[in-house]
Parts: sequence; structure tokens; C-alpha cells
Amino acid sequence: MRLFLLTAQGIAIAVVSVTIHSCSGLKSLTDQQKLYTGSTIQFTDENTFENPKELKKELEKLLSPKPNKKFLGMRMSLWIYNHVREPKEEKGMRYWWKYKVGRPPVLFDQNIIPKNLMLLNNNMYYRGYFGVGTTYKLNEKDKTASIDFMITTGKPFIIDSIAFPGNKTSIETDITMTRSSSRLKPGQPYNLKTLKEERKRIELSLKDKGYYYFNHDYLIYRVDSTLGNHKLNVFVHLKPFIPEKAISTFRLRKIRIIDDFDLKKQAYDSTQINVYEYLTTSHYIRPKIVTKMLDMHPDMLYSRSNHLATISRLERMSTFRFVTIKYDPVSDSSRMLDATILLSPSKKRSLNAEINLVSKTNNFFGPGLKVTFKSRNFFKGAELFTANIHGRFETQIAGNDKGNTAYEVGTDLNLIIPRSIPLDLLKYKGKYVPFTKTTIGYTIFQRAKLYQFNTSYASWTYKWKKTAAANHELKLIDISYTKLAMVTDEFKEWLEQNPSLRRSFEEQFILSTVYSYTFNHLEQLYKRKYFYRFTVDPSGNLITALMSIGNEQKPSPDNPYKIFGNPISQFFRASTEGRYYIKTGKKSLVATRLFIGAGVPYKNSSTIPYVRQFFVGGTNSLRGFPSRSVGPGSYTPPDSLAGLNVDQTGDIKIEANAEYRFPITKHLKGALFVDVGNVWLVHEDSVRAGGLFDIHNFYKELAVSSGLGLRIDFNVVILRFDLGFPLRKPWLPEGSRWVGGEFDPFSREWRKENLILNFSVGYPF
Repeated sequence: MRLFLLTAQGIAIAVVSVTIHSCSGLKSLTDQQKLYTGSTIQFTDENTFENPKELKKELEKLLSPKPNKKFLGMRMSLWIYNHVREPKEEKGMRYWWKYKVGRPPVLFDQNIIPKNLMLLNNNMYYRGYFGVGTTYKLNEKDKTASIDFMITTGKPFIIDSIAFPGNKTSIETDITMTRSSSRLKPGQPYNLKTLKEERKRIELSLKDKGYYYFNHDYLIYRVDSTLGNHKLNVFVHLKPFIPEKAISTFRLRKIRIIDDFDLKKQAYDSTQINVYEYLTTSHYIRPKIVTKMLDMHPDMLYSRSNHLATISRLERMSTFRFVTIKYDPVSDSSRMLDATILLSPSKKRSLNAEINLVSKTNNFFGPGLKVTFKSRNFFKGAELFTANIHGRFETQIAGNDKGNTAYEVGTDLNLIIPRSIPLDLLKYKGKYVPFTKTTIGYTIFQRAKLYQFNTSYASWTYKWKKTAAANHELKLIDISYTKLAMVTDEFKEWLEQNPSLRRSFEEQFILSTVYSYTFNHLEQLYKRKYFYRFTVDPSGNLITALMSIGNEQKPSPDNPYKIFGNPISQFFRASTEGRYYIKTGKKSLVATRLFIGAGVPYKNSSTIPYVRQFFVGGTNSLRGFPSRSVGPGSYTPPDSLAGLNVDQTGDIKIEANAEYRFPITKHLKGALFVDVGNVWLVHEDSVRAGGLFDIHNFYKELAVSSGLGLRIDFNVVILRFDLGFPLRKPWLPEGSRWVGGEFDPFSREWRKENLILNFSVGYPF
């Protein structure tokens, strides 16, 4: 056996070696050609930089040309280019393979050396290293060539002081007044990039003070580096002979609004709405709805911030397809502007259908259909009305309950209003508009051989934000009424044996006020990004308090207050989720997530409704376990419930995930992941032994899974495949829970019991 393994290993090494050699792309080169394999950068004194590794990466990105890329030691794109015959036309499959997938060899040329030397010297000079010097070492082999650049920088020049223009003219005074927010600070290294950013900052500040025609190109710097000790002074100046209008402030005279702008239209009905001239032909929208969104009025100084806020507010109403503001000078000598707001309405009605195919980790598979009708400007107040009809059918294709089916059908109506209703409590500030959303809906969900849920729901929600990252959502009213319409004898008998879970199914009248705060920093162009969400959900307090007035009965789980014959659910539920992303390369990163949630029933309830309980496992959770197949705690369901996954929910959830994401090709990405977590109960349940949360021992009951994934990234949509397997099973006896040592992908039985293939759209977090 050992001889066989050694022979197989030798064959594998030989095959890999031959493959790598054949994919090196060197065979096609002539004796005079050398393949350029890239360059490295070294600093003779790295102590002069705060982060030399980052600086090296930045400089290496500037070097050209870029060498042929390698993957696992092979230049696949070069190999494809060399082995695909020259196409006869600039189209077709052969052309696509040779020139789109394949890449021609990047050959070494002596001319790239002085070009890159100049580029490196200039870049370091712009960073304040005025005495920089760069040398190089050429590394030549039979068929390849690479370059090592050595940079000697010396000490950087430090800014000692910054002088602004002064107060001779109004614009000089206004420039000087912005110095408190300057990007230039004494003590920081000189950097040309920072100086350019400072010019742009001054321009934007002046444009908020009425300088409509000012441009940052009118600013220049004078740098005095004669102070000695590697210090310099920076002087900000205005260029001479600037046009008069560029240094003059402008006010708005008239503001016109055209709410159904069309180039072909010539005549409009005109009316005066407060201080605005309102023009329309179709009377598409109530004028006061539009004027309320404006952050500009006659006789105010022109402001770029107000200009952008007005456009943002009007665009966020979703009623207009295009929003443009045009400014015209009143005359050559006047310092007044006329503003015209041009609004092009969106299509009023639309009908969309969406077909999907869902595969779940509980082995359910099936199609779904959603039809959506949208009507914009529903009551001529920029409202958006949507009506959805949706349905899905699933069948269990594997497991102990193979062939079992489930279906869901439902409808919902939504009205989104771009203001707070009925009271305008949330004032318009900046470029963000508050929204009010009302929803009513009805859903039927049936799982064959078990039960049928009929759910009616309604909500009244406020959404608002003060910054691009911070979002607030308050569901002032969130009502859900679920009736267990059908229960099979088998499931009914099982519920009778599980009182706690039976109550979680029965207590389905929920009246909540839910608040959620989200801080989303993922859109920022930083190396480290983060996301945070906090949600609090107190339920049943107000209605039980009202019902207790003059009522001698005290609410309790055994004698609860009821509506429609169903107990009112009373509980407090809160959750928090944090995500943190660290870029490790140009297109690679490490993504992490931590989720903690807890719910406590009290007074009227002994358990939290089933639909509000937590679970783990599945495509966006512990990917090495099927959905709802872990917990609570160390509990494991009896054989009679194997595969049903109905009782493995909990009141407390702790979950952590880490994932390394890296590129493989342009549209194919890879991932390695680890998931940890479980759910627990807040009250002892004799039927679900081992499910109670214990602060001293909960970590011993954490499930762990790992795996690898592939993502097909089409930019618009991402198809995700994750292959996970368990590393730790909390339901096993202590001392036997770590099962990573049993990893045996060549065993059919092991694969059947442990490998979980998750398919989904988008990233898990």
C-alpha cells in the first residue's frame, strides 16, 4: 500500500511539473526575446515611512508594463494565446479565446527601465522626498527578465506653516475663513496629492458661498524649502488676471420649475407657488409636493450643497426619471442667476414578473414566481404604490422525508410616501427625504404532512437618514396574526408532547413597535469597511396595558389576554450584528461577521412566537449544516423528527463568521470560510434537553463548520456556491464533538453525511 501511495505521489508530481512547464509560455519565444516577469521595489531606509509595505504596493501599481499573470505557477492566459490559432476574423469563438481569454506575451524591453526610473523618482519627489535617487538591478535568465528597483529617499520635507491669501479682497477673506477645515496641517509631510485635494476643497467651499464660476485651477501654490532642516512653508495664492465673474458671488433671482419637461414642448401652464414659478402641461403632480423638496429660494446666494440636496431629494421621490437644474446669468453685468429645475417624469405604471429557482440546505428544491405592479405618483403626491402576488413550490429531494412538499402563496399591498404621515415630524435636512411606508398582506404556507399557516399582517413604518451611512427605521405599528389552519394528526400528536413548541405555534397575534438602526460603511473607498445594525422589538406591551385597565384578571401564560381567540404575544427581542472587512489585496479581502440576538417572553407569554425565534444553519449561516438543524444547545431531535427541522429554534443566538475572498479569474471568485454558532432557550424545556443557555458553558455547545466556495460574478448578479462540512457537532457527547479529524472526502458515506452544497444569489454577508 505504501509503495502504491509513493508511486501515485510521484506520478502526481510529474504531471503537475509537466503541466506547469507546458503552461509557462516560454516555448514560443525566440532566442532574442525574453519574457518580462515583473519588478520589485526596495527602500534603502524603510524607517522614513510609516507604512513601507503599503507604499511599495502603491508604487508597484505604477510600474509598466504589467507582466503576464500566473495562477498556481501557470500562465494560463499566455498558454491559451500561444496555442489558439490566429482567427480569420475579429469575431467568433477562436477570436474570443485568443484575445479575450488569452493574453500575448509581455516581452522585456530596455526602454522600460529609464521610463520606470523617472516615474518612481517623480512620484517620490511629489511625496516630499526632494533628494530621491533610484537605481536598478536587471535579473536575466535564459528566457525571462525581471528588474529590482532600489530607492534611496533621504528625509522627507515637512510642512512648517501654511499661509492663506489674506484679506485684501472678499474672495481672499472667504478663502482664509476656510482654513480651519484645511487638509494641509503643520507637521505633516509635503505631498502633491494633498495640495491638489486642498485646491478642490477650497473650490467646493467657495461654491457654497456664491462663487458659481470659481474653479480650483485659479489657485496656485508657492513653496519655500529654504528654511533648512527639511522644513518648508506653503503659500496659497490666487492666480493673476482671473475673470471678474470667477471672484464674484452670485444670487438667485428667479426659480422656475417644469414638472413634465420635454424638449418638444413649447407652451406650459404657469402659476406662482409661494416664491416659485411653476410650469406644467399635464399637471402631473401637486406643485407643493415639489416645492417642499427644494433647498433653494430667490435672493439666496448660490450654493452647490443646496443644489445637490435639491437634486437628491427630487430623485429619491422615484417619481422623476431625470432631474436637472440649469443656471442662466441675468445679464453680463448683473451678479444674479435664474435657475430652472427640469423634471422628466418616470413611467407611471409598470408590471414585472420574476421567476426563480430555489435550492435550500434542508433539501427543499423548487420554483417560485413573483408578479409586481407599480404605480408611481399614485395620489399625485409622489407616492409609490406596489402590489405583489407571489408563490413558490418546493419538494424535498433528499433526506429522511424525501418527496415531502411545501408551498406558499400570498399577496401584499404597499404605499410609500416621501414624507412623514400623518404629522410631518421628520423635517427635511440635507439631501435625504424621510419616507412613510404602509403595508398589508396575506400569506398561506403549507408544509405537507405537518401544518398550514395562514398569516395576515400590516405595518406602518417610518424611514429616515441624516447621513449616507446612518439609517433609521421605526415600525410604529407591526401587526401579525397567524392561524394554524391545518395540523396533521401526526404533527398534532407531536405538538401535544412538546408544550413549549406548541405554544410558540399557537401564540401568533403579534403587535410590536420595532426600531432598527443601521450604519453602513461598506460603500466607502477605504481599506477597512464595516457595517452595524441594532434592532429592538418589544411586543404586546401597549395592547395588554390597555386591556388591563379595569380588568381584574392579571395576564399570565396560563390565563392570557386574547384577540380573535389567540393569545397576545408579549416579549422583548433585541439583536445586534456587526461586519468588518479588511482588504488584503487589490481584489481580495477578509470578511467577518458577529451576530448576537436574544428574546425573553414575559407576563402574557411563556414562549416567543415561532416566527420570531432564532435559528442557525443554511446558506447565510453555518454553511456546513442544513437550515434549522443545530441546537438549541446540545439538543438533538428524536428519530421521529429527523429531517423535519421544526424544533431546532431558540430564544438566544450567537453566531460568528469569517471568510477569505479572492479572485480566480475576472468573473470567477473563490472563498474559504469558517462559521461558528448555535441557539439556546431562556427557559428549561424538558422535551428539548440540553437546550438551556448557561453563561458558564455555552461556548462548549458551539457548532463549527468550514468549507470553500465559488462565486460567479456578473457584476449585476452574483451566483454563489458554498461547499461546507462540519468541524464540531454540539449534540455529540463531550470529548467527541470535534469531528474534523474524521474528514474523509473520498468516502461516499462521509460525503453523504457531512458535505452540504449551498447555492444562493449574492454574498452571505
